[in-house]
Amino acid sequence: GLIAGRCYLIGGPAGAGKTIFSLQWLRAGLQHHEKCLYITLCEPGPEIIRNVASFDWRLEHIEIVDLSPSGSELGDESGEYHIFPPSEVESTPIWKSIYQAVRRARPDRLVIDSVTQLRYLATDEHQFRKHILALVNFLNGTGTTSLLAFDPSEMARDTSVALAVDGVIRLSKDISAGLGIGLRSLEVEKLRGSGFMSGRHPMRITSNGMHVFPH
Repeated sequence: GLIAGRCYLIGGPAGAGKTIFSLQWLRAGLQHHEKCLYITLCEPGPEIIRNVASFDWRLEHIEIVDLSPSGSELGDESGEYHIFPPSEVESTPIWKSIYQAVRRARPDRLVIDSVTQLRYLATDEHQFRKHILALVNFLNGTGTTSLLAFDPSEMARDTSVALAVDGVIRLSKDISAGLGIGLRSLEVEKLRGSGFMSGRHPMRITSNGMHVFPH
C-alpha cells in the first residue's frame, strides 16, 4: 500500500481508470475511518457520481470539491478557464481554492484530478514547476496522503514533478495485436521508502471496481 502522509502521482491516458482507482482508494480509506477529499479540476462532480453509479458505490462520505470549468467553486468565472501570465498564477481562484479546501477539510486522504489542468493555466513551465512543487511540499507538510492524477504526456515532458513525489503509479490501456481485445495494466514506477513488484501487472475493471493481478 501507499505510505501515509506522502504524495503520489497516478498517470494514465483517458479511459485507463485513474478516476476509478482514485475513488476506490478513497473508499478504502473510509473503511479505516479516514477523512477523504476529492478535488476535481476536469470532470464535473455530478458526472463523476453518475459514472461510478454502475459500481453501486456510495460517495456521500467522500467530500467532492468541484473546481471543474462547470463547477460552482470558481465564483463568477466558472464555466471557462482563463490563461493567466505567470506572475498571476499564484493568485488565480483555482490555486487558492485547492489550498483553502485542504486547509478546511484537513483530509487523511486526498485526490486531485487532474493536476494537468493546472499546467494549462500557466504559460511558463518554470512557474508551473515552482507552484506544483510548492503544492507537493504543502501537502506533505499537512500529513495528508495525496494522490495526484497527471497526464502521461506531461509526465514524459517534465520529470520534475515525478521526482518530487514519493511514488509514481502508471495505468495503461492497450490493444492486443493478436486478439484485438483491450488490455489493461498497472505499473509501479517508483515507491520511495518501500519495496514493490516491478513490471506491468494485468488489471481488470469489473462491476466491483479495479482488480490487479500481480505476476
